[in-house]
Amino acid sequence: ALEEIPYGIRWLSKQILLQAETYFEGSEQAMKYALVGSLIFMHWVNPAICFPESVKLVDQEINPDLRQHLVMVTKVLHNIVHSTTFTDNEPYMKYINDFIKTSSERVQAFIAELVDVEDLAEHNQNQQYANSIANEPAMIRIFTNDIFRTHKLLYNSLA
Repeated sequence: ALEEIPYGIRWLSKQILLQAETYFEGSEQAMKYALVGSLIFMHWVNPAICFPESVKLVDQEINPDLRQHLVMVTKVLHNIVHSTTFTDNEPYMKYINDFIKTSSERVQAFIAELVDVEDLAEHNQNQQYANSIANEPAMIRIFTNDIFRTHKLLYNSLA
């Protein structure tokens, strides 16, 4: 449920979307949401689906055949997040393309709600930090090398 996602992840998602809107002005909103969706789904949801034993969802090791099916589920989720359908390279998956198209709209609506959070300075649980952040705008400090790594990650994910 949306309410169970920690504020920090939601705030970070909002910042990614704001940066995407700044730097990718001409892009479709769906592509900007795909950046946020990649963060949420590719780093938290999909690994938990593929490796449920690593997050204590199951008590035993997963059968390799079952794991392969779970990987296929994450592949569909990836396509839903990025609003891409399966092509002739994977004809056995083309029957699910209609589901992907309709589900992409639902995921985009989810992401729109996900990033709808108050600013860090206004967040109730951060009152102890309010004095130090109220005087300066929210800012992300990042090294140039990290920007290149992020760009490479985005490029490889969208390619």
